[in-house]
Amino acid sequence: MSVLAPTADRMAAMADRSSWLWSLWGVVAIGLAYGLVYTSMRLAISHNLPQDDVTANILAQTLEPGYVVRQPPLHEWLLWSVQRLTGPTLLSFLIIKYGLLTATFAFLYLVGKRVFADLRWAAMGALSPLFLYQIGWNLHEGVTHTMALICAVAASMWAFMRIAERGGIGDYLLFGLIAGIGLLSKYSFAGYLFVLLASALLQPSLRARVLDWRMLASIAAGGVIASPFLYWLVAGRHDLVALYGEAVAPKTSSRLTARAIGLGKAIYAPLAFLFPLDVILPVLFPGMLRTGREAVRQGVDPRSFDRGKADWPLLVFHITLGGFLVLILGALSTGATHYLERYMHPFLPFFLLTPLWLLVLVERSGNAR
Repeated sequence: MSVLAPTADRMAAMADRSSWLWSLWGVVAIGLAYGLVYTSMRLAISHNLPQDDVTANILAQTLEPGYVVRQPPLHEWLLWSVQRLTGPTLLSFLIIKYGLLTATFAFLYLVGKRVFADLRWAAMGALSPLFLYQIGWNLHEGVTHTMALICAVAASMWAFMRIAERGGIGDYLLFGLIAGIGLLSKYSFAGYLFVLLASALLQPSLRARVLDWRMLASIAAGGVIASPFLYWLVAGRHDLVALYGEAVAPKTSSRLTARAIGLGKAIYAPLAFLFPLDVILPVLFPGMLRTGREAVRQGVDPRSFDRGKADWPLLVFHITLGGFLVLILGALSTGATHYLERYMHPFLPFFLLTPLWLLVLVERSGNAR
């Protein structure tokens, strides 16, 4: 027994070290290392700014309540702040981009801890955005303003979970604070908030939290945070409806044709946006397809909504479903046709959490060990 004891101790030590990888700090460490590697590679290759970053670099030389109507000012505000230390350099953009990405991993992990029973799944869910082409690949040269949106979506979901679990006035204020920041990242965050709260209303336990009077504190906090930009929009008489028309307006002369094209792209684009994760998982774990069919059936059956406590995978499914409905209604009501996966960044809030639901299906299918 004395000979085996050291071996058992070493095995326990190895287990402790491996468990650290699945902790919050392990996920943060992976995010920081990932950002450091790509920052070093990017700086070694060139210090030139991508085209979109050149414009942002010029705008961020002054701190303004708003810059261009097409984008809210959060990214420029962050850039202005970081450049007080770094100057108007490529490094400032990389610090913001990979700092926000690491923060996104952290918030997704905190969300995943409530979605999964096993912390290993929570860690994999936190890192799942790297398996989406538009983030895992295009992130390094694009996704300028979208990184703030990505982080705000993950953070707001975590804050909403705190409301459901605790429901203190501080939790509502925190949710409102993050929501206000999200509204300053991209306009589509407002649509995500609507879908999040509407989806929560389907579950009685969450409905009580949403309809609580303290939600007014969230609204007030969010309004205060977003007020400088909202004032800038109103004072400048900027037309957001016209902006939407320019971004996803019909590209055909026939409104009927535009609606048909938009409807097809509204279904295709989210699936393409989730590529290749939405292909890899079913290939590796085919059992998740059967589990998924059952989950979808229950997810659209109102009788399954009341389970006594918050069902987070169900909420994520409803948010995803709501995202599809938003795109479809947009196509049918306005004839929007410009739904392509590379233009899906504004609609990313509806589908950023979807990989968590896909991983839940894998976990439930019993294929993963």
